[in-house]
Amino acid sequence: MIMAMHDIPYMATASPAYMPDLIRKLEKAKTIKSGLVYIHIYNSCATGWGYESDRSIEIARKGVQSRFMPIYEVENGKFKLNVDVKNPIPLKDYLSSMKKYKHVSEEQISEIQEYVDKKWENLKIMCSSMG
Repeated sequence: MIMAMHDIPYMATASPAYMPDLIRKLEKAKTIKSGLVYIHIYNSCATGWGYESDRSIEIARKGVQSRFMPIYEVENGKFKLNVDVKNPIPLKDYLSSMKKYKHVSEEQISEIQEYVDKKWENLKIMCSSMG
């Protein structure tokens, strides 16, 4: 979201778990002729994050479905939520699916969940007030 605050013509987040959205954003980015384009692709690392590589898309989808990795775009200052997760999975389900977060306590997960929920609500406000 910080990149969007720099008045760039196009900024987006994407995930390999939502390939049509990712491809659409790459195609859109290619049409921008003036100014910076930034696409943040949420992509996990099976080796570094500690899960079997055949679960990569599942892990990526859980990141989005927990609202930990929101999928949105900002075009000329207008925010648009591309994947509106109405019934999110608990963040714990996402974090516990990898060894990377095994050291995180229940209390810390609750704190992170609160942070994620707050950021999601802020994003929804940005999308509704500018859409």
